[in-house]
Amino acid sequence: MFFPNIGMTTPAEPTQGEVDYAWAFFNLMRKGDLQVFSRATKDGAGNWVPRRYPEMDIPLGTPTEVAAEQSPNLWRRHFTGAIAYVNLGDGPVNVTLPAAGAPYRNSRGQTVASPLTLASFSGLTVYKAAMAPTAPSAPIVR
Repeated sequence: MFFPNIGMTTPAEPTQGEVDYAWAFFNLMRKGDLQVFSRATKDGAGNWVPRRYPEMDIPLGTPTEVAAEQSPNLWRRHFTGAIAYVNLGDGPVNVTLPAAGAPYRNSRGQTVASPLTLASFSGLTVYKAAMAPTAPSAPIVR
């Protein structure tokens, strides 16, 4: 199974786009709340510690489906409070967001317009109005 591993080969912090892709892919495949999404980093003493991302604190709600291929190479998974989309294709795709749940926001509280354009090998979890963050979350520290 393909799974994006961000930060495994470079000490540089991942970009927000890389985190969005990894988080959306994780949400496609997750099975409950006991799995961990993180990046292993070292603390000042050289001990491995998990890195938290703001996305981890936004509720998705309960999954209402398993991951489904919406169209060739475009995958999605609905939750009661969010939808995860992942484009595994070689080109960009446009995703028409459902009217129910609008307006949608990303993890930083920014409104996501429909149609949502996803570049090749990218992803995004969009949050429905009822559960979406209303203020931008803290950016990734670089």
